Amino acid sequence: MATGRPGLIASLQRTAGSLLGLLHARIQLLGSELREEQHRLAAVVGWGILALLLLQTGTLFLGLLAVAAWGEEQRLVALAVVAGLFIAGGALALWLARRHWQRGDHLFEASLAELERDRRALRGDAEP
Repeated sequence: MATGRPGLIASLQRTAGSLLGLLHARIQLLGSELREEQHRLAAVVGWGILALLLLQTGTLFLGLLAVAAWGEEQRLVALAVVAGLFIAGGALALWLARRHWQRGDHLFEASLAELERDRRALRGDAEP
């Protein structure tokens, strides 16, 4: 019986080493996905802020031009129309942004899929 124990211990050590190696690889994948998501988010926020500033300035000047071009007697109507268009455009942009946010990819999607594959392999389940 003593001769069987070193083989069992060595086998358990190899299995534990394999599991640790697998876990290490998955953690590295999680880290890579997190870095990619941070870079993507930083780019989206940066470009989004710049776009908002430029669009805000452009629409402000466009509104002022429309009010100035409208006759002196109907300035209040012109201001109401321009303000209504800005509010409608902002509401549409907010709706589109929310829709886009809800449709986005899930964080760590690839890592979760790999972990599920590992779990199935360890349980002996067949690949789908």
